[in-house]
Amino acid sequence: AAPEPEPAPTKKHPPSVAASPAAPVPAETARFLRMLKTREQIRLAKAAGAPWPWSDDDVLNRHKFTNVKRENDRTTRWLRAHWTAQHATADAATVLFNCGVFRVFGTVAFAEQTGWTADVSAWDPRMERSNAVACWNAGLHAFTSAYNRIRFNAERSRLPLDVYEKELSTLEGLRLAVDGIVAVPAGGRLSWRAVCTKLRRVSGFGGSGFMAKEVLLDAMGWPSMRRLVRDEGDWTPPGPGARRGLNRLHGRALNFDTGEARFITEMRLLLRTLRSLDPEFCTSVGLDLHDVQFQLCEYDK
Repeated sequence: AAPEPEPAPTKKHPPSVAASPAAPVPAETARFLRMLKTREQIRLAKAAGAPWPWSDDDVLNRHKFTNVKRENDRTTRWLRAHWTAQHATADAATVLFNCGVFRVFGTVAFAEQTGWTADVSAWDPRMERSNAVACWNAGLHAFTSAYNRIRFNAERSRLPLDVYEKELSTLEGLRLAVDGIVAVPAGGRLSWRAVCTKLRRVSGFGGSGFMAKEVLLDAMGWPSMRRLVRDEGDWTPPGPGARRGLNRLHGRALNFDTGEARFITEMRLLLRTLRSLDPEFCTSVGLDLHDVQFQLCEYDK
């Protein structure tokens, strides 16, 4: 089939983030910035071998939160060391599918059990189910609690073959769609938004776009995806946690929701504000819109 046309290009913005329509600065912005800086301080202190407690924030000291840069998280570090580095020449379709397998289940234990799929056309869901069962038999989780606690909890009480089958059906849908997702005219490129939008049309990757975003962020670690996708860093779909985080910052009801576009605009404005409040910190970590989206979810927690 002919590749699907990319959405009409939008006005380009400088890396400092596009100017947004006039909107009030969230009252809790300073507190949000403090959380980011403290979380990064904790990461650096732990890496240096400093003794606990690593900060004066008891909540951040005692509980698990995503790092300011997702690339510093343990699971992503494993992915980079074992799949990205060892399969650096993989084509975009193969990369995107493997990242889908990695995140739909989500644990390093499962990734170690299943390994890398070099030939997507030969992927066998029956073998994948056996890999999930092998994890369970070893007393390990194939699913992570970070993405879907219901799936995670199912493994705690029984061998959830029905849950495995459902997620394998999702991955089969991705396998059939992946060539179309990365298809572009000869010599052309896709925007981050265009790829994410097409990925969200695959059953199991839609909704808020959380899982589609997770998979695409992983995939962008490969040269083949970076050659294919231009990432201006000015668009990312806000997950449920990020939307609640924005509502908290603005003092709104947690279930307030007038559509994705408004939340994206607010995230752009928030990033611009953070960069103006503390340019040194934001530059030192390379803070971008994807980071803001993830940290809004952590702020909600």
